[in-house]
Parts: sequence; C-alpha cells; structure tokens
Amino acid sequence: MYVPLFVIIINLLWSQITISEVMFDLEGADSPNEFIELYNFSDENIPFQNWLIADKFSTDEITPDGFTIFPANQFAVILEGDYDGFYDAFFPADVLLIYVDDLSIGNGLGNSADSLFLINESGLIISEMGWNSTIEPGYSLEKIVLDFDNTEYNWRQSLDSLVTPGKVNSVASFTVDVGIDSIYVDLISIAPFQEFDLFINLKNKGILMASSQVFINSELIRNTYIEPNQSQLITFQEFGQPSGSYSFFIEAITENDYAPENDTSTFIINIQFAVGDILINEIMYDTFSGEPEWVEIINQTKTEILLDNWKISDKDDWEFPDNTFTFVLTAGNFAVISGDTLDGYLVQYDFPSLNNSGDDVYLFDPTGKMIDHVNYEDFWGGDDGFSLERISYFMDSDNSQNWGTCIDPSGSTPYLENSIFVTALHKEGTVSISPNPFSPDGDGYEDETIILYQLPYSNAYLRMIVYDPTGREIATLANGSVSTNEGTIRWDGQTNQNYTCRMGQYLLYVEATDRQTGKAWKSIERIIVAKK
Repeated sequence: MYVPLFVIIINLLWSQITISEVMFDLEGADSPNEFIELYNFSDENIPFQNWLIADKFSTDEITPDGFTIFPANQFAVILEGDYDGFYDAFFPADVLLIYVDDLSIGNGLGNSADSLFLINESGLIISEMGWNSTIEPGYSLEKIVLDFDNTEYNWRQSLDSLVTPGKVNSVASFTVDVGIDSIYVDLISIAPFQEFDLFINLKNKGILMASSQVFINSELIRNTYIEPNQSQLITFQEFGQPSGSYSFFIEAITENDYAPENDTSTFIINIQFAVGDILINEIMYDTFSGEPEWVEIINQTKTEILLDNWKISDKDDWEFPDNTFTFVLTAGNFAVISGDTLDGYLVQYDFPSLNNSGDDVYLFDPTGKMIDHVNYEDFWGGDDGFSLERISYFMDSDNSQNWGTCIDPSGSTPYLENSIFVTALHKEGTVSISPNPFSPDGDGYEDETIILYQLPYSNAYLRMIVYDPTGREIATLANGSVSTNEGTIRWDGQTNQNYTCRMGQYLLYVEATDRQTGKAWKSIERIIVAKK
C-alpha cells in the first residue's frame, strides 16, 4: 500500500513531542493554575491544531493562542481555560501558550495519582505519562531527559518551588545520581576484636550507567559500576577493634553526579565493653527537697571512654537514650549522671526516679549491654541527703557489704574519692579498717568503722574478735561463720554486753581457716576509739 511521504514524516515528527513537566498540586487551590508543559525536541516545526489532552477521566480540546505551529526545539505550555496570569513573570517571550476548552485540564489533575495523554488530530497518542504518589505542594513533576522514555525513573520533583514553565527543567542534568542508600552490619552486637562486615548499599537513582569509587575514612575500598535504578552492595571487612565507638566516614564519588548531598554518610559502630569497665560508684537517691538525684560512675579501664549513648536505667530492658551527652571519661576518673541540669553533671533526660526504699540501678553501654548493676535497699545506707557510697572496686557491685552511707559532712562526694573508700587488698590476705580512729558517740559522724578483709582462701571459716588492752575479749564480730575470700564487717563500738566501748586502743584479731585444707591465716590490727 502506498503511504504518502509527508504522512510518514509528520508521524516521525510527532513522535518527538513529549510531555516534559506537570504542575498538579499547588500550594492552596490548584485551579486555575495547573499546567502541562510540552517540548518539541525535533529540528522541525510541527503543525499543531485540533489536538487533545486527556487525563484518566476527561478529555479536552487544546487551542493555540494565535499560533498553528509548534516551533522546533521549543516549549509549549497547556493552561486551564481560566488561567489567571500566575506564571506570566516566568514565561519566556517565545513560549507557545495553549489553553484547554474549559476551566480545568481533564477532570482536574489528581494530586496523588493520575495519567496524561497527548493526542493528535488523528487520534494517535503522541506522549503519555502518569504518577501514583504525591509530591511537595508547590513543586512540579519534571522530566529529566526529554528524549528518553517516560518511565517513572525519568521523572522527579522539581528542585525549585517556582517551577520552570516554558524553560529547561531544573532536574535536566539529573542523569546520574549515585547515593548511599543504607549502611549496616549483620551482627546484633560486636565483641572486642571480633571481625565483622560493614555493608554499604549504593543506589543509582539516575537513568544512566554510573561509575563510582567508594571510600571509607578517605581510603579507597572499591571501584564499581551501577546500572540505572539499580543497587550495588559493597562489603567491607573490619578485622576488629577494642571496646568503644568508631566512626566510619563513607563517600561514594561518582563523575557527573547530580546530587552530591547524598554521597556521604557517617556510620557509628559500637563495640561492646566488658562488665565492670565502668562501675557505679555513688548513688544519691534520697535527696534534700529540691535537690536532684544522681549516679556517679568511674572508669576502671586504662583508656578513655566516650560516654555517648551510655545510659542509667532502673529497668533491665535497654532502650536507646532519649538524648546523647558527649563526654570523654578518662581512665580512673568519675562522671555524674542526673536528670537535672547542674554544673559538671551529665544530663540524661530519661534518668529514672530512684526509690528511697530500694531500687535497681543499671548501667548500659551504647550496644545495650549491661556493664554494671546495683540492687540497693534502704538498709544499705544513704538517706536524708546523704549518698550511698561504694566501699571498694574489687567486691561485687550487688553486695550490700560493699556499700555504706557517705560520712563526708557535705553528705556526698561527687567527682571525688568516696569518703568510705578502701583501697584494693593484697592477694596474700590483708585487713583494712576505715575510719580509724572512729567515734561511736551517736552524733551521726564516723559512728562506725568498716573492716574490709581479703583472705588467701576462696572459702573459709572466719573469726573476728576485738580485745581491750588487757587482752580481754569485748566484742565478737564473727565466730566461725563461712566467708568467701573477701567481705566487710561493720563495728559500731558496741561490746558483747551492749555498751559502748571507751576511748582508747583496741586489738582486732582475725583468723581464717581454709575449709578445704584446714590451713589458717591470722592477722592482728589496731582499732582506735576516739572522741570527735
């Protein structure tokens, strides 16, 4: 069959007209300023009369405003019939303006989903496109590469809320966009020096093949190619680090990348700490009116520890802290955590309310691992504005014998060594007495002394007796009770006859007998009772 040459030429030209921009959701009322932009990317002028524009529900005739030709390499803008001049300041002088034959384009363009069809006078669909999701009000939907197909990947929200009717689209260079889509590790928790894989998922949201280089902390780890609208998973093996928080700065460098703002990301990996690396050292739970509750901790390691995302809680189910304080806790030093803002205190907004009758205090590291735990009760000490202080670091945190009321006149010792602190004992067995002298006169200050012992046996029978200077037994503090290798005994100066001993010097006799071997270890120490 013979087909006239001019018909073939015209059909080929028609195929080079595309819908290039759509404004369907303005700020406020959409009508009368919705528009559809067209582009003729051929080198020929195209006759343009009796064409139709249709959406899913309605079809409109479009009539040129004084023009019958769609110029080559030019834009045309289809406007509503009652368009009010809203874009006039943005239109180029040579833009072709076209109006539909009623007050709306189609049935009014849908804000969340719709389709558009440009139809010539012969009923052929020349260009079609659609959308099924919302964009930000006041922004248009723009085509990236005009002579590419109308796939969803070739359209983006405009970069400018003023849009570009009759002009080059703001996303016209958006052909390559490789961004970091996600970063993760496949382990729930990471132990010190444990190897792990860091996964970096890159995605090319552009419409052209991309060549990218991936850097971690400025070191090139991979060259890769990514197809349009495809993802590439990069695996980086880390050979383990000591406990702490580690920052990985990741860059995906791609030539001609249109959106460099999504090319970099910082990922923090927290490696678990060991139980006891930081200890709960002092608890202020029964405060004077208006004073804040707080918990003091101490770094027991030989290195500094970043306290970001550490947390104090009264529950054993860890939740990520509501806020993050940034503080470096140096080796051997203290930090005080509270729910209130005070000079020198670290503020944790979800700091728990500590019960005066007893409560749990948990210390969690950034991975959610419990590093220390104290289940105190009121009889342990600490009340009426006096804190509960830890006695030693080598005894268990949950041992009631390892805690007592602060004896400092101020009532607490935040950021200072505890007033009842006793230094660590020697392995061969020692006895330490503090305070010594003490004054059991009932004034609330140094009314008792704490005897801290460490035995050379893991399990022993313990005898502890106080003698006066004449060698007479006046107080039996332990009489064959079973003990582990360490502990504390308190003496309030009371004798076996329930009277308070006089001022003077006394002898403390300590004897431990190994339950397994029968071997005995003995020590004699001086205790001084004085008047304060």
